[in-house]
Amino acid sequence: MNRRTSRRIPALPSWLPVDPYILALIGTVVLAALLPVSGRGAEVAGGASTGAVALLFFLYGARLSTAEALDGLKHWRLHLTVLACTFLVFPLFGLASHGLVPYVLT
Repeated sequence: MNRRTSRRIPALPSWLPVDPYILALIGTVVLAALLPVSGRGAEVAGGASTGAVALLFFLYGARLSTAEALDGLKHWRLHLTVLACTFLVFPLFGLASHGLVPYVLT
């Protein structure tokens, strides 16, 4: 790694066995709880977060080689199971729970 382009991340104390990424996530949640966004800022933040998630999935997919992508298609039974659970089983659970407890779920 080149010394000019490398960034140094400050080291955490040795007694703190926590990943810096986890600390950043916790810090983000605390910041959002203390300084919530509303109005136009909330719309912009919502759009930015949707775009960031889409970019993350796109870059992860772009990282795959063609052979890996085609190899993943061989697991069609797993894909059908996930699709069935997402769009059939879980909605049915929701409808059943709504019928069982209509005063809790609105």
